Amino acid sequence: MIRLRTVIAACLLMVPFATNASLCQEMTNKINSDLTAYAASIQQKHLPWMSLSWVQRRLGNGHEMKVAENQIQYEWRCGEETDAVLFIQTNQEKAITNVHGVYSSNEGSGLFSMDFNPPIQPVASVKKIAENQGSVQKSVNIQSKSMLLAQGIKEYNQRFNTAIQNLEQLRVDITAKVRDYAANLRLCKPGVYRYAIPGLPHLLFFTSLIQGQQNNRCLVDSSYQQGENKMLIKCHYRPESLGVFTDEYVESLVGSGGKKVDGEMEKMVASDCETFMDGKKA
Repeated sequence: MIRLRTVIAACLLMVPFATNASLCQEMTNKINSDLTAYAASIQQKHLPWMSLSWVQRRLGNGHEMKVAENQIQYEWRCGEETDAVLFIQTNQEKAITNVHGVYSSNEGSGLFSMDFNPPIQPVASVKKIAENQGSVQKSVNIQSKSMLLAQGIKEYNQRFNTAIQNLEQLRVDITAKVRDYAANLRLCKPGVYRYAIPGLPHLLFFTSLIQGQQNNRCLVDSSYQQGENKMLIKCHYRPESLGVFTDEYVESLVGSGGKKVDGEMEKMVASDCETFMDGKKA
């Protein structure tokens, strides 16, 4: 079953951290290194991480989500002390169609992305496949950080009719909108609030309806689009829960890209909220 956790007014999509944070970070660095080293010839290689089962034996099953017809995405976050995160997309036959994420090493950090066409087929043993296997048609797409930022700013400006030009302006505007929502949420002030949360690889755009108090609970419905899936988060916040959404907490969430989430917050959301995907409970 898909596991979804939410934190800022049940608006941030969270996933479990990898079991072994250092191994997870090491793997993201290795994948980025291989993509850089082999470039266009990567499609012809048969590296260990090109097997989903191999990755899962080392990092655990990962967070699984259907992102499109015949496309499944697995996600591993490497821990709170690093930005490293790994996404692997496969078709229903478990053949890898895309690998992307964030690496984080002593030399720096950044984004990596690779499409595989045709998909990398699952194999019983990666090491037994000969390196001289016939060449195949390939399509490589390595997206730079600047490209993703430009795309995010364009979508943000279209959504909110703004004229954001750089990352700092984007952070300021995102923080202002989320702080406004959180301030009204603390008061359970009825209204419709639109804002965005930093996510990977794109921004997540939310619409939250604060309905007001009922039976000493604050009723809030938050919706957003995740790939082709329509997500809805229904929360009945207790009074003690509302006080968690402080300005300081909002700023730490936005500044960390949504990774600074403590255990108490997760427990509160699990207690007060339910997540639905395409009308079905997730």
